[in-house]
Amino acid sequence: MFACVSSIAIGLAKRVFSKADFRGIHVVAGIGLGGINYIAVYALLRMLALEGWQSSQLYPIYSVGVVAVSTLLAMILFRERLSKMRAVGLFVGLASVALLNL
Repeated sequence: MFACVSSIAIGLAKRVFSKADFRGIHVVAGIGLGGINYIAVYALLRMLALEGWQSSQLYPIYSVGVVAVSTLLAMILFRERLSKMRAVGLFVGLASVALLNL
């Protein structure tokens, strides 16, 4: 809600909005993205409530998981190709999470 209100306030202050710039699809996409972010924060809070897990284990899992899922979705939805450097970075992130939880 804060992101919505602040973006509208900033847009009005900078006089960014015009009839040509405003489309219904932007509102739908913003609501969809807000819903996904809400679910992600809810999942993080639920993970932090798990017994037997420390936050120093959960934050890296969560962060690398977000990067991995974003990469996978970009490859599927936008047909992006994974460069060698990005693939190595993703592998190092996943390996570090695995080593952290041994």
